[in-house]
Order: sequence, then structure tokens, then C-alpha cells
Amino acid sequence: MKLRSISLRNFRLIEDQIINLETSGAATILVGPNNSGKTSVAEAIAAFLDYTGRGFSVYDFSLRTHVQLTAFEASCLVDGDIPDTDALPDLPVLGMDLSVSYADTPADTNVAVALLMDLDEMSTVLGLRMELTPGPLREVALAFRAARAKDAKLTFLDHLRAKLSSTYTLRYSKLAADGATALIPRDEVPKLLERLIRVDFLPAQRHMEDRESTQQATRLSRLLNSHYEHRYKTSQPDGYAELELVVKTNAEQLTEKYKEAFAELESSLAVFGYAGTPQLTIRAELSASSVFADNTRVYYTSEVESVNGAASTTYLHPERYNGLGFKNLIYMVLQLRRSATRPPTRKDRDRAFTW
Repeated sequence: MKLRSISLRNFRLIEDQIINLETSGAATILVGPNNSGKTSVAEAIAAFLDYTGRGFSVYDFSLRTHVQLTAFEASCLVDGDIPDTDALPDLPVLGMDLSVSYADTPADTNVAVALLMDLDEMSTVLGLRMELTPGPLREVALAFRAARAKDAKLTFLDHLRAKLSSTYTLRYSKLAADGATALIPRDEVPKLLERLIRVDFLPAQRHMEDRESTQQATRLSRLLNSHYEHRYKTSQPDGYAELELVVKTNAEQLTEKYKEAFAELESSLAVFGYAGTPQLTIRAELSASSVFADNTRVYYTSEVESVNGAASTTYLHPERYNGLGFKNLIYMVLQLRRSATRPPTRKDRDRAFTW
């Protein structure tokens, strides 16, 4: 059984594209410039094959679909009752179709039988459609309006960021050559996917990994902090001092808020303690450097041009959604600027020849 083609819709950079794979040889290699979607294709396969839906985030929605998200938000905020589902604007659907060919062998037919749409003996091609689809639109709208009532500044995109798994679900269908589909029962999906295709990732051995750890700041964030410490502090001491003052002021305000938040705990300690029980003092100790190093993430911007009369909008995307080559370029520039403040070491010179 061989994978013949992959069709992607509304996934990151790929709005609607069919990728035909080499089936006569042993391997297919995707080649293209930075930010052309090579990694997106691989990660889309991994995300859609995880039937739990945990592999998706709001950043996976193509920028063009944000116009639909904005239109849906506007309809939810109109005064009065939420309209019926049919009257609400459609929400975007992320989709991937797989076309596979199979041979007349027991190993292949055992898998193929789960995807057969007809009994044509001459057909040797099967299709699987996977779609991340929203729930009933009226229920989605009511949930957003309830969340909005608690936070007047909440956008629908922010709402999805926190509630994507409860708003969208993965659906799997058999796909015929003429486009007809038949839904696959959810309890049959895990076994089918396990037998149909397997995806493994072998990370590139780069100085910067493409996958971002959720436990610590990204490599670029840490290097930018070094730039902040060694360049900005020296070249613009007044600006550096102003930033530190802003953070110090916020730390003092946080300390006052912490005092209110832990007042009940202090009262409980006083009741259950004994003479000489030390009094707790909760302080926020911050510096601009520590905030930058531990709590800063690098994003890059993309602008969606006007679509159907909607205003152009700028969106932020996480660092790992940018091409690895661009990240390496930024990394090299920062390394060069940092080394300009001190004599280069042998390690620096050796590294210069590894790019």
C-alpha cells in the first residue's frame, strides 16, 4: 500500500493544495525555499492522524480563514438572541485527504476493506478524508457570548485559543473518486489509522531545534535577552534604566496584590500557629532581564490583505511556525552582534564554519 497524494486545506501557509507523491521509488523528498510549507505538510499529517485532536492549535488556521472567524465573532455580538445555526456565518474547516493505492494481497486488502466505497474490481485507489470541524454553530456562539460576558475584551480567536478542543472535533470519512464520503464510526478510527499509515519524526541536528520546548524560553528569546543585557544596557543606559524602573514599579504593585490574595492564609496561620510563628511576606521580585529571559516568546507577524471588503489585519504567530532557515539567519545576526562586544573565542570561530 502506497500513499499517492496529500490534499491540504486551510492549514497554516497551505490554503488549498494537492501534493502528488512519488510512488515508483522508495522515497519522496519535499524541496522548497524557507516558509514554503515543507514542515507544515509533515506536521499536518501528524496532527490529523492523532484522532484525539490534541495536535492542533489556533495558529494552524490559515490566515485567510481569520476573515471567517472575525465575521462569526461579529454575528455573536449583535444585540438580541443568537440566530439559528443556518443564519450564522460558517466557521473554517481544516482538512486533509489521503489517496492511497493498494495491491491485491492479503496485507493490503485487510486494510483496504475499511475504506472501500464500492465493489469495482478494477479500482485500486482509496481515499481518506480528515477534517477538523466546529460543533453546532449556535452552541459555539452561545459559549463565546458567555465567555465574552466575563471578559469584554475577549476576541473569538482568543476564545478558540483556550477552547479549541471543545469547539472543534476531528471527523474521518471514506472518500470516493467522485467526491462522495461516508463517515467512519469514531471507535473504528484508531485501529484504521494504526494500520494505514505511520509517522515518525527524526529531528534535524541543528544548533537550534525547530520544536519549541514549553518548559523554557526559546533559543531566540534567550539570545535576545543576551543582546538586551550586553548591548542595550551599554549603548542606551537611560532606556535600560527606564525599563528597569517600569518593571520595579509593577513588582511593587504585584506585591500589594499578593498581600491581599494571601491575607486569608496569613489569618489561618495566626489561628493555628503559636507564639513566635513567623509572619509571611510575599514579594514580587522582578527585573526586566529576568522577565525577558523566562517569560518572553518571539513571534513574527503576517498580514492578511483585504478579502471581500474586510480590512487587512496583522496576526502574530509563534517562533516555531517560521522557517528554520530564517530562525538560523536571525540567530547568526544576533551572534555576530554579541561577538562584536567582545573578542571572538575559538568556539565562536569554529561555529562560524558550521552554518
